[in-house]
Amino acid sequence: MLGEIPTILVDFLTIALTSISGFYVYRQSGKYHPELKTLLILVHLFFGGVIVLEILRNFISGSSFMFYYTVGGTSFVLWDVELLTIVACLIYIRPLTSGVKSSILVILHHKMVGPTLLLASTLIAATNLYLVTLKPYSVIIDHNLFGVPVESTIMSPTLLLLLAWVLGMFAAFPSVLFIAARSKARKNNQARGALLLLPILWCVIGLDLVIVNGVILSQGLDAVAIGYLMAAIMFGLSARLFRRTSLLSSFFETTIIFEGVGPSFPFTKRAGLQGPIPAGNYLLEVDSSTHYEKYVKDLAVELVSNGYLLFVFTPKASRVYCSLSKLRDARFYVMTSTTSYPCPTDRANEMLVPEEDPTILLDTLRSTISSVSSTGVGIIFDNISDMILSEGFENSHKFIRRANEILSDDKIVAAFLVTQGAHEERISNLIQNLFQNHLTFDSLGVQVKRLFESPLVGELGPLEVSISQPIKASFKSSS
Repeated sequence: MLGEIPTILVDFLTIALTSISGFYVYRQSGKYHPELKTLLILVHLFFGGVIVLEILRNFISGSSFMFYYTVGGTSFVLWDVELLTIVACLIYIRPLTSGVKSSILVILHHKMVGPTLLLASTLIAATNLYLVTLKPYSVIIDHNLFGVPVESTIMSPTLLLLLAWVLGMFAAFPSVLFIAARSKARKNNQARGALLLLPILWCVIGLDLVIVNGVILSQGLDAVAIGYLMAAIMFGLSARLFRRTSLLSSFFETTIIFEGVGPSFPFTKRAGLQGPIPAGNYLLEVDSSTHYEKYVKDLAVELVSNGYLLFVFTPKASRVYCSLSKLRDARFYVMTSTTSYPCPTDRANEMLVPEEDPTILLDTLRSTISSVSSTGVGIIFDNISDMILSEGFENSHKFIRRANEILSDDKIVAAFLVTQGAHEERISNLIQNLFQNHLTFDSLGVQVKRLFESPLVGELGPLEVSISQPIKASFKSSS
């Protein structure tokens, strides 16, 4: 029994390091893509299950236990590979939708990542099925590094080859996605470092388990406990990365600098304002006979280039969608009559929402704002006039009033478009009265009708606005 003490101590040290890493993941903050944290916690729990089986091996023997030890432990490792592969896809694609099911659907619809994920998952499932059904291993009495006789399993060459393929797949697919995701975190060195180091650590863990549990064990030496300890050290290194509670959020942050020129202010310059545009809710009255969409694009460019996370509510056939659809890091809620609830599309930055249900639109607004914890948010809503014509003025008036309440935050710039001349004067006045800021887009350009605490350039020069520096993005989010 004394000879088993070093092995048990190694096992408990291993599970302690794994638990510390899992705890730091559990502490991660940020509401956007909470499923990412859930998946990583499951990764630690499954690996913890492997270590528990290793501890039990010191006290339990017999063919029944060795079946659970071999099949259960190897299955946990395979499931970890599957979870980490999904995590990599999620971080790379950064889907607009949230939730495990919805996010996976978006991933599967991705033209390149979706088929590759299916292929990788098939390989993992086939390896797991082969292990469970055919039991391609044999149980022997072996000696561990401390000279203690223990029951061990020797895996068949076919199973070792399959596990090597799984490891190779992980190195070639999700690891590459992590590294590719670094380009979306250009302004955050900690996020870039983590996106490089994490796949390296996880690949080392996989290589370690294949060598120690497979190759070395087949040579008659049971060094499994040391192999798991090395894996736990890798988890310990990952724990250091996760000590910063906003690390996961930083994987989704907006870091775009539009066309590489840094913060720009095309919209406020057109309006004679001191940029960037102040936070607030804006009514944008547009003349449909002009190319008003170019002014909307100026607004979008200004928001994105200053680090705002931009969400656009618009029908797909609208001029606004056509103008903004190629803008990087713009996210679209495509309003349509073909759905009665929010659902993903085959594009990671789009979701369908029902255009004829103001309640769901308000819930979408609310959940969007609550999902972003520490960055500026831009909202462009196209178009109030369409809603009035389809839903009636009373329901639309209630929607606008509630939307303004939801969006009343000093980190939000919200712009609602209304078509000039589409409504009688009484209705137009009532709409305008809901907004403190009112601008028009017509043949004369951008005209300011009313601006709360206006930073307009006047005889006394430009007034300072409360936002004196570009907002630093720390969103997490999607590409």
